[in-house]
Amino acid sequence: MMMLAMALIIIGCGKNGKTTDGTEDGQGSSGTTKNAAVSDADRQSDEYIVSRVQSIYDDIFAEYNKANEDESTPTSSPDEKYCSDDWNKALQAVSDYDQQNHPDDIGFFEADYWVMGQDFGDLSVSDIQVVEHDGNKAKVQFDLHNDGEIIPVRLDLQFERGDWFIDDFYEIDHEYDWKKDMKEYVK
Repeated sequence: MMMLAMALIIIGCGKNGKTTDGTEDGQGSSGTTKNAAVSDADRQSDEYIVSRVQSIYDDIFAEYNKANEDESTPTSSPDEKYCSDDWNKALQAVSDYDQQNHPDDIGFFEADYWVMGQDFGDLSVSDIQVVEHDGNKAKVQFDLHNDGEIIPVRLDLQFERGDWFIDDFYEIDHEYDWKKDMKEYVK
């Protein structure tokens, strides 16, 4: 079931998530989360970054948890909505490579980086902390809760299109760098 979810996520990366007003679903015209009260200066605060990561995971995990209850698969494309341009280019390169070289196999994605595993249930995040921040890049750590397991995660964030977007996922305990491994995979 998880592999089907990953396939749907990857396929969804190419879909047009435009609303009738031409903006991305849930986003303003600049690609940022709709929140007119937040200034660009406020978006640079650690508090805003923590809030942004929490809202990203709350949105995604609401769908994942609902899919788990319904015994179905998530259908949205969180990467397109919440990840950096460079992440999405790397993701597309993996998808293209797998379609060409492994059309009938799982390919690169044996697990889901959003849940740090193949299976998922009762998803949440806690203890979100900004550990590094330089204005255009930030590193955030938190605990990901997946079906009773606590998995330490680090995200690299990139400030682009007027907001913070995920540029890489790390599973800390196993020192697994998703973006680095994706780029090496397609070489």
